[in-house]
Amino acid sequence: MGEQVERLEGRMKFLDQQVALASVTVNFYETRLLAPGAFNVVNRFKQALRDAANVFIHVFNSVIVFLAGLAPIGLWLGIGLAVYLGTRKIRRRCR
Repeated sequence: MGEQVERLEGRMKFLDQQVALASVTVNFYETRLLAPGAFNVVNRFKQALRDAANVFIHVFNSVIVFLAGLAPIGLWLGIGLAVYLGTRKIRRRCR
């Protein structure tokens, strides 16, 4: 039994020495990837045209919404102007 204990203790010492000598090397580096099509002028120009068209559409839609919001005010002002001009014309005829 004592022989087995000594053998196991010797094995443990051997493994401790092997672990102490072990080293791990880790290298970190950053890869620089170019964006796909970064130098493709034609695709960039097409994308710029698409973006410009989208901006134009959004501005056009905003103008339509703004004018639709002003429509009720314009309608009331038009009715008021028609009533004013009509009463003014009637007053001139009565004189």
